[in-house]
Amino acid sequence: MGKFRQTHETVILLLKAVSIRNFSGKSMRLTVQLHGVFRRNRFKEETADYPAGTCVQDLVVKFAIPEELLGIILINEVHARAEDHLADGDVVALLPILEGG
Repeated sequence: MGKFRQTHETVILLLKAVSIRNFSGKSMRLTVQLHGVFRRNRFKEETADYPAGTCVQDLVVKFAIPEELLGIILINEVHARAEDHLADGDVVALLPILEGG
């Protein structure tokens, strides 16, 4: 019984860690704009389908954007946060930290 309980608890933890949005089967069209150093070996702007429920952080991970360099996030030209969820048709701009003076 102990092994079953451990396996059961592990499955529950895995299910909690996996976002339900990945099982919805729905998608949304997003435009991602990269600025500054984020464009290196990537793109300037890309429009593609993403799973419903995608948040900005998912894009940061997908495009391997170093979080310590991420300065400004805009969704439809409005300041946003990495944990903000996106909607069909959104335009997301990721800008690096600006330095200098």
